[in-house]
Amino acid sequence: MHELYLKKSAERRLSRGHPWVYSNEIDVERSPLKGLEPGIEVAVLTASGNRLGSGYASPGSLVSVRLLARGSVELDGLIETRIAKALAWRERAFSEPFYRLVFAEGDDLPGLVIDRFGDELVVQVSTWGMEGRRDDIRATLQSLLSPKAIHFDDASTVRKLEGLPGPISGEQPERPRLARENGVDFVLPGNAQKTGWYYDQRDNRAQAARWFKGQRVLDLYSYAGGWGIQAANAGAASVLCVDSSAPALEAAGATVEQGDFSVELQQAKVEAFLTTAAEEKRRWDLVVLDPPALIKRKKDINKGTTKYRALTRQALQIIEPGGMLVSCSCSMHLDRLAHLAMVRAAARGEHRHLRVVAEGGLPADHPTHAQLPESRYLSCWYFLVD
Repeated sequence: MHELYLKKSAERRLSRGHPWVYSNEIDVERSPLKGLEPGIEVAVLTASGNRLGSGYASPGSLVSVRLLARGSVELDGLIETRIAKALAWRERAFSEPFYRLVFAEGDDLPGLVIDRFGDELVVQVSTWGMEGRRDDIRATLQSLLSPKAIHFDDASTVRKLEGLPGPISGEQPERPRLARENGVDFVLPGNAQKTGWYYDQRDNRAQAARWFKGQRVLDLYSYAGGWGIQAANAGAASVLCVDSSAPALEAAGATVEQGDFSVELQQAKVEAFLTTAAEEKRRWDLVVLDPPALIKRKKDINKGTTKYRALTRQALQIIEPGGMLVSCSCSMHLDRLAHLAMVRAAARGEHRHLRVVAEGGLPADHPTHAQLPESRYLSCWYFLVD
């Protein structure tokens, strides 16, 4: 196994359990990264020669090694063992086979995400280490679950950052067409985002169900209707789902039709919709604001936070006194307390008084690495608005 030596004292963070080795921590004079084969197995050693662990190398990336094993533990068979362990936890935590089966570092499988949709699986590989082991991943999933289909989705932007090839130009990956969440069967868009569904919001939507009954609900950035259709299922007086994607709303419409839900769908840019709604003095009792990640890089924190705050101010303008705001962020660079501070600042700007009634986060199928707080990327706050 190829050996990489760290610079003096560079092992402190890794010794505490952090799984990433950065390129500037490696003594490249002693153990060059240049010319190292992407995805190769490497042992990581301290400057004094003590073995910290082993993993797969990504020599062209800022994160040059992602550790899979500590000490002298070998990597052979480790992926298979950890996928089986991840499956055992999901089968313990969920009664139906609809969940995130593998969540990268949270399951000690960096660079690997797998979502389960009944008898179909969607696999996303985002590191060279996992890329070179696709056949092993496929064989393990086949052995454990005998699925009808295993779909590899290579369209993620993370692959580009790693230097991995994307899908063939013009080719649309096959996807499952159904996700089940909280008792509702959702039809998925043909050109679905991510793996097709946002299982990470499952518990947050379930928590909100107690407050939907009898309310006029507005679901902003609704995608395929995850919040809005759940609201209708929980007895909302009316539901409007707003999204800019026609395919997403078509899928929501199919779910509405097959479930006989009372839901209105509107294709629009959310900012423009909110501007018009405020001008027309339209009001809702409960507004869900669940935008895509607006802060994708650290250098965008100020700009992204400003946009979150502006959207929140617009949402607050159309909420009835005594109504509710459900505010979500999936930007890992906006942690839960920064998210809360942003909403409070927006409320001050609109002269609205907020009371926090609950907080949400990631569900059990999204375990997070204790030494990677940024992997706990999702925050959700529930407010009463006066």
